[in-house]
Amino acid sequence: LAAGIFERRSTLVATIAQASAFQANTDSSNETQVRRILRDERLFLCSVYYPFIRQLLTEMAPTELYLTIDESNHGADFNIFGIGLATDGMSIPLGWLLYLSDDAWAEEARELMLTVASYLPVHTRIIVLADRIHTGEPFLDCLDQLGWEYVFRATADTQIETSRGWK
Repeated sequence: LAAGIFERRSTLVATIAQASAFQANTDSSNETQVRRILRDERLFLCSVYYPFIRQLLTEMAPTELYLTIDESNHGADFNIFGIGLATDGMSIPLGWLLYLSDDAWAEEARELMLTVASYLPVHTRIIVLADRIHTGEPFLDCLDQLGWEYVFRATADTQIETSRGWK
């Protein structure tokens, strides 16, 4: 699931290759094998993971789901925008966006929310929980378009228009 992160951080690929069960004659051969596994289309989110989540949630038939949204900064290396399914004390990853520290990402984050929404049960109440999230109008419009409710902590200078005025 973290293949994108591994691809960006080749030192992680090297570390995995050193500890792997298959050991070729050279370190580069081991790293090549690890990269092949990480890029294996049979393990792709859209063809394996999302259908699994869809089937799991269909069988659970939840009336309400809590999703977590998190933005994490990893210094100059990369940032992650992630969406997870909140369970008892943990969050199961549903999708994420890996981007460079100075890259634009907001439109891709909204596209990710639309993708994840297509795998969630249609008549389930979705409540998004987030901490220190960016609360721009396009983001809130996307949540409204999806019909998702939300509870999140924003920075002190954030203003949100509600039915009772700006808060």
